[in-house]
Amino acid sequence: MAEKFDLKTAGSLIPHIGSTEESIKAFTDAIELYNEFLDELGKKQLITYVLKAKLTQSAKLRLIGPYGMIGELIADIKEKMTVKQSVPVLSAEINSAKQANRSIEKFGRNLEELMAKLTIAQANGNSGSEEVLAGLWLSLRLHKPMATMKKLKQY
Repeated sequence: MAEKFDLKTAGSLIPHIGSTEESIKAFTDAIELYNEFLDELGKKQLITYVLKAKLTQSAKLRLIGPYGMIGELIADIKEKMTVKQSVPVLSAEINSAKQANRSIEKFGRNLEELMAKLTIAQANGNSGSEEVLAGLWLSLRLHKPMATMKKLKQY
């Protein structure tokens, strides 16, 4: 059953947009979630609310409507607010990564973050590609430790 737009619910559910990838993702996810529960009039009110109350000034300058559907707004936010990362640059950064004097945990976390960014960059916004690449990345992650264990067993 579709609900009417509620300012209190929208205010508590939808965070202000931030500048990091994680905050933009949380912002768009919250908008999409609330949008699913709204009737047609509520969806139009949600667009107006987001544009007027939840964007920073720089975001307002980048997002020039009009938006008829929330999907158009979300696509525009993802296109204009997220930083596109270059696959060759990320690959080079992964290949040249050194542990230096970081703990193995911090070094591993850094490599995982770089691999996640590379996966997203290679998917180029295609969610089907992201799923395939994430599966490949997981299998590579599991394969490398197993290969290392086999080498250790030889000694």
